[in-house]
Amino acid sequence: MPNKNLTPSLEDYLEVISNLIKHQKVARVKDIAEKTNVKLSSVTGAVKQLSKLGLVNYQPYQYITLTKKGEEEAKKISKKRKILRDFFIKVFGMKYTEAEEVACRFEHFLSSDLTKKFEKFNNFISTCPRTDENWLCRLKDYLNSDKREMDCVNCIEKFYKEYKETPKLTLKDLKVGEKGKIIKFLKKNQLVKRLTDLGATSNEIITVKKIAPLGDPIDVEIRGFHLSIRKEDAKNIIVEKVE
Repeated sequence: MPNKNLTPSLEDYLEVISNLIKHQKVARVKDIAEKTNVKLSSVTGAVKQLSKLGLVNYQPYQYITLTKKGEEEAKKISKKRKILRDFFIKVFGMKYTEAEEVACRFEHFLSSDLTKKFEKFNNFISTCPRTDENWLCRLKDYLNSDKREMDCVNCIEKFYKEYKETPKLTLKDLKVGEKGKIIKFLKKNQLVKRLTDLGATSNEIITVKKIAPLGDPIDVEIRGFHLSIRKEDAKNIIVEKVE
């Protein structure tokens, strides 16, 4: 159940404190004021309210820390933002920065039940073989047009023809130095979760940097991160080779 006393403004403060602790190890009123661009007195008032709600530990002139309850609440807020951000990127084709900004505004009004539905939808379009990149492109075109109806018969016939004729290339098939654009994840597993946590979704470019002598594992680079992927997992990532 959401905390009814936790206003959108207090949620933002809680998330800022969580991020400061994560990246700087500590959070101070001064740091929070710089991040939120508000007066020190306003920050102090917000932190006191969070303390009354049992979400932070606060004493004047000392570092601010999250309670266990505060950590759990901050994780929920962060997860909501990520789910919404991924949805806006995948479905509406928003740029990362724009999607992050819009998600920040929407996250405060998303119930737990609706959050789960958004998360399941994101997983569905990332793993279902029938929701490929062309499907997403058609959806985006429809959303951005004045059309009220879709030509489904011709669309299905075209999809079936393309599906039979298009070779399925996976990450496993790429050689060292080759790049691929992620089209789809065939299975949802820990690797997919790890990649999505890094912000890697459809259309992200993945580069094969190194392959072990026996072909397993495969070292790749994506969004500036280096990962080691098992060959079995690489077979579940459909890619389109790019130059």
